[in-house]
Amino acid sequence: MQIGLGCWSVLGIQADGIDIPAVKAALAGAKQRFDSTGRPPKFIHTSGTGAIADCTANGAHHDFQTFDDLDVAQMATIAPMQLHRPVDLELLEADDEGESYCSSLYRQSNMEINAGYVKAYIVMPTTVWGIPTGPLLDAGIQKWQNSILNFLVPPSVGRGQGGMVGGGRNVWNNVEVNELADLYIVLYEAIMASEETAHGRVGLYFAENGAHELSELSAVIARVLFEHGKGESPIPTSFTAEEIEKIGLMAMLIGSNAKCAANRARALGWRPTKSTGEIQ
Repeated sequence: MQIGLGCWSVLGIQADGIDIPAVKAALAGAKQRFDSTGRPPKFIHTSGTGAIADCTANGAHHDFQTFDDLDVAQMATIAPMQLHRPVDLELLEADDEGESYCSSLYRQSNMEINAGYVKAYIVMPTTVWGIPTGPLLDAGIQKWQNSILNFLVPPSVGRGQGGMVGGGRNVWNNVEVNELADLYIVLYEAIMASEETAHGRVGLYFAENGAHELSELSAVIARVLFEHGKGESPIPTSFTAEEIEKIGLMAMLIGSNAKCAANRARALGWRPTKSTGEIQ
């Protein structure tokens, strides 16, 4: 992995929030490329808004700050042990580091180093909904669904009723999957067009176009199950303590608040149009 990644100037990577060895291997390959070329490879990494989640809400309220990706000081307050954050920090620290990673060849040339040995661009999707389309899906490379819904829908199907944590008052933002893909295209084009495209600690990009209470999302699930004869009622109910225990730690995330504003992504020219009212 390390050798292979050292051959590319622009990389798209996604490492699990606790898979530090994977991201370290990727960065080792990036450092090799930097040492041989003097140019930092560009990393587009998929993180997630679990990094800002308040996991103490338990579906009881939506009283939580809204993170703005243009507010660098606020973004810097994300705790290091939040979901996704350990891997994000590996990338951000590599983006920070400069001259200590400059090879002797480039030190001899008196080249001024203003950045680290990578340029990291971190995309932070919210709740992803919708059905993806495109050649990657057709080829079986892309998963058709991969978000917090994976941990909410199966328990609801299993109990024969749309479920929620507590009263479902907690709030998350959301983004339609194909419009999320558009953000990656917009970001890639911006990176290729300008070396000044924000990266590192100022290069975190939320992906959202609307918000929902958990109860709203659970109501959609309950209605669909009911309409297909798989649910007792179109009205969601709270998961029992036993059901919460079966869901495990992800229940805290399902019942958390994670509120954000994708202003940096929109400043690049990303223009999503689909929002909460279209989730079916």
